[in-house]
Amino acid sequence: MNVMVFACGFYGQARRSTYGFQDNRVFDAGKIVEEYLMRPDVEDYPFTRKQIMKAARTLRSAAGNEEQGNE
Repeated sequence: MNVMVFACGFYGQARRSTYGFQDNRVFDAGKIVEEYLMRPDVEDYPFTRKQIMKAARTLRSAAGNEEQGNE
């Protein structure tokens, strides 16, 4: 938990809320939780480590392009 609190302060991309940690791009975390609870039959997708690492590289690449004004 301390690592997340530190990362939130350092990177400024997420914050703690009454629902746990929330990305700053989320406008209404309560609505997301509400929608999630309305669909108990929908299972979470079991991402593989490879898929998660690929997504992280894609996000880093996109963030780098954004910083350089390439997007």
